[in-house]
Parts: sequence; C-alpha cells; structure tokens
Amino acid sequence: KGDVHLVGGVVVVGGKISSRPTSITTCEVKPGHEEKPTTWRPNILPSLPNAAPGACNLFGSVAVAGGKKDGECVSDVFVLDVKSREWLRLPSLKTACRQPSLVVFKHHLLVFGGVNSNTQWSYNSQKLEI
Repeated sequence: KGDVHLVGGVVVVGGKISSRPTSITTCEVKPGHEEKPTTWRPNILPSLPNAAPGACNLFGSVAVAGGKKDGECVSDVFVLDVKSREWLRLPSLKTACRQPSLVVFKHHLLVFGGVNSNTQWSYNSQKLEI
C-alpha cells in the first residue's frame, strides 16, 4: 500500500477555482492498481503550517520548507509524521522563500530557488542535514 499526497495548490471544483493553500489531499494507491487509484480524500491529514511551501517525500513522510504566512515569506521547515499526524519542526532555512523545489539526497534536504520577499525568483540553493 502506498499513498500519494497533493500538497497545497489550487483545486478546480465544478468549474470554480478554489484555493486550498494549506491543505493536503491524499489518495491511497494499491499495488498493481497504480493506473486506477482510489478516491482522493481531502483533509485527512493536518493542515500545512504555512501556505505555498515547497514539498517532497522524506522517507515515507512529507517534508515542507519555506512558504508564506501573514503575507511574508518564511524560513520554516517541517516534516509531517503521517502515522502520528503531527508536524515536527526542523532547523530553519537560512533564507526565507516560498514555493521552492525540494529534493532529498542521502541525508540532506536540498532546497532550490523559490520566490523571495520581493516577489522575485531566487536562484539560491540551501542544504539541510536530516
């Protein structure tokens, strides 16, 4: 059994665009049935700590970094323990941003780009040991 998690974003419902910037939608995927996943289930996991983070799989959990809170970019990093359904705080990014790309490589969380507080694309990269 595996799960697919859709983190944040914009959802189209009945032709109406609805922003769900802090939601996580989950779909169970059964082995051998990857082409026909079961129904998407919204909001079975806790809401994101911030809107517009970057996200990736972190050893079966969900890692998020950066984002936006109260109109400002943040440097927060969290990992969601999907079994306990709790967000755990990790060390912060050195530079606040929203919408970065995240990749796990060996024992590091690599954070690339994103948008800075001046709404300009950032070409910085950051590395966190996990």
